[in-house]
Amino acid sequence: MKFNQLETAIGYSFNEKSLLIRAFTHHSYKYSSIIGNSQPLEFYGDAVLDYLTNLYLFEYGISYDDKMLRDLRSSLTNNDTFYQLADKFKLNMYFLCDFDREKYFQKPKKLADLFESLVAAVYLDSQMSLPKTRKVFFKLLGPLLDKVLLDISLKPIQELMKNHKIRYMERRVDKGHFIVNVYVDDIEKPFTGYGTSCLNAELDAATKALNHFKELDKTGEKVEEIED
Repeated sequence: MKFNQLETAIGYSFNEKSLLIRAFTHHSYKYSSIIGNSQPLEFYGDAVLDYLTNLYLFEYGISYDDKMLRDLRSSLTNNDTFYQLADKFKLNMYFLCDFDREKYFQKPKKLADLFESLVAAVYLDSQMSLPKTRKVFFKLLGPLLDKVLLDISLKPIQELMKNHKIRYMERRVDKGHFIVNVYVDDIEKPFTGYGTSCLNAELDAATKALNHFKELDKTGEKVEEIED
């Protein structure tokens, strides 16, 4: 397949075509001593993707604790996520090697590595321009990231609704900040959540409610005061 087809698909035209070819060259390929190979780019691309993913989470307005942020980042940047993208754009068809390409890419990690090397190639070719790399990154990963993030971020609300009765919610905005009061089971005082969006405030309230019930399970006593 011609590399210009890939450039059209990802919405980026390389200034240095050799860098694009290098990103798809296995180290054992007979011409790799001339072209170079993708291995160094894989490590570089991993770091770039980690940064862009953190940027995405920040722009999304996520305001969770460190553990949840780590879990979200891990889910967004795992091999299965990148495998889906690499498979969608048929990146394996551009791979230069002297062996059975189909057998080689039976392992999802191999396609994920290829995706990482492509991102690194874009970053380097654009003179290390994060805005340009970010544009390609979100064009490829944007829709999938939205789905993964929504599925993961809604878990606290889903868990609370599954195991407890939410009587009702109160929502209001105060000086640009969202505040949500969630009334659960027979508890008189609400669990109050805060956030830069209504969803974030609801998730904050749900997380506080779940933590309350977990603590209750540990002590076996009713916790009278519910802290914000």
